[in-house]
Amino acid sequence: MVTAHIPFLGDIFSLATAFCWALSPLIAYRALENFGIFHFCWYRFVLSSVMLFFLSLYTGQMHLIGWHSMVYLALAGVFALTFGETCLFQSISYLGPRIAPIIFFLNAPLTALSGAIIFHETITPLAFLGVVFAVCGVYIAIICRATSEKQGGKFHKPESMFKGFLLVSLAVIFQTIATLISKAGIEKEYIFQGSFLRVLAATVTFFPLYLLFRNKRDIVKFRYIILSSFTSHVFGTTLLLAALAYTQVFKVAVVSSLFPILYIIIASIFLSERFVLGAWIGTILAIFGGILTVMPA
Repeated sequence: MVTAHIPFLGDIFSLATAFCWALSPLIAYRALENFGIFHFCWYRFVLSSVMLFFLSLYTGQMHLIGWHSMVYLALAGVFALTFGETCLFQSISYLGPRIAPIIFFLNAPLTALSGAIIFHETITPLAFLGVVFAVCGVYIAIICRATSEKQGGKFHKPESMFKGFLLVSLAVIFQTIATLISKAGIEKEYIFQGSFLRVLAATVTFFPLYLLFRNKRDIVKFRYIILSSFTSHVFGTTLLLAALAYTQVFKVAVVSSLFPILYIIIASIFLSERFVLGAWIGTILAIFGGILTVMPA
């Protein structure tokens, strides 16, 4: 992993994480229609664990790290992936690939505030203003929906709205806890190994759920599982841990959670969705807020 001093390195990792998270719902939405939530998550966890294991070997990061780091990273994997991702992706089935992130974005201010308190991080007035702009901008952008967008997910029904809101709210709580735990356990020298430990813990703890809720499925469109494994875990989780290792929690929380903004940009360019003016105003405001957040004191 990169150890040389590069300005804004942690912020670059955070932005790269946001890009991966912006792609993830688009890919996951297609795969969920075919596999179902438990098959989808299980295959992703297994594939990601294998790929991260070999990446750790290739980069020479398979070492015996401190037991406290291993415990923290394993717990983070259980909270973020076994519980958090399962709740998030199931909520996507109920609410759709854009509406669910509206609520999930709440983990950004929660994590930023909690991280600043727990790790005694200093938030300058300028950075705090950036957080406010980023949060407001994201919400303006994602509330102003595209005229071509279909409301809800595959299983969207009025009576299913409560289930979707409950699941994504749980995902917010789990993701917030996981990010804070990861910050306490990650070591700069072992980013890939840390990512591997997180996903491996999720794979082990998710296996009983897979056995309990699995059903017969035709294995088609497996490419979406592979793509989702790369974007969410091999790249997304690894980049998140790298960001936590190189910068403050509140910066990581805000910048990495700009993924709904990147979603709008990606959907506009590649999916030909047309968003209203308010969405683009929110996008500009959120980007401006993100810049203020990472500006040096």
